[in-house]
Amino acid sequence: TVAHTYTTAGNYTVKVTVTDTSGLSSIATKAVSVTQAPAYVGQVGTATSNKNQNSATITTTRAVRAGDLIVLAAQTTAGTATVTAIDDAGNTYSTLTTRTDAGGARQTVLYAVAAKSLALGAHVTVKYSVASASLVTADELTGVTAADRAVGATGSTATFSAGPTGTLADPHEIAISVVSLTGGKKAPTWATGWTAAGTGINTGGNYLARAYLTTTTTTQITATGSASGTWTANTTTFKP
Repeated sequence: TVAHTYTTAGNYTVKVTVTDTSGLSSIATKAVSVTQAPAYVGQVGTATSNKNQNSATITTTRAVRAGDLIVLAAQTTAGTATVTAIDDAGNTYSTLTTRTDAGGARQTVLYAVAAKSLALGAHVTVKYSVASASLVTADELTGVTAADRAVGATGSTATFSAGPTGTLADPHEIAISVVSLTGGKKAPTWATGWTAAGTGINTGGNYLARAYLTTTTTTQITATGSASGTWTANTTTFKP
């Protein structure tokens, strides 16, 4: 029995040669397709506005590869604002979750599989149905193509929790948790096991932060941490 790990996704031909003690040998080949393991790539960009506007624009600080997945999170002070997004490459963004806290602020999470690559310095335009101040972030994931589990909650306790995801469809997934605060005194912090994604952003007492976790089993996961003010937490897992 032999094993080999490929470091780059792609199509390969595996060749195995077996030789016995008499010096006789045989060769077998097989074509294999190797996919990228689920992983967090990096922050694509952010946008902030402390004034009521009908849109916000992210200018990308990194290029997004075709086939990767973009997760876009928005916090709007207008709790009735419907959030949509478009980018320069024409990728399609779908809404994952929408949740409004007790103070009337809304958190919306969208995602798009990048059918076309997005260049460095490109634009992601986020539109609001109601003029609103806002915080917006975008992050890039690789090795995943669809959302699996999505859970969320709101509260004002010192510990936030999006709640348990339930059993995952695949052992190898990546979870992104988004937390937004209104009336907060500092940025939220994450429990052990979660890694902060990019940089959090804020205007005054409003904060928007993300963290990620890669999985190795189908066991459900829960994103928690510490926060001040009123919080909204959402966790989505993405599968290959």
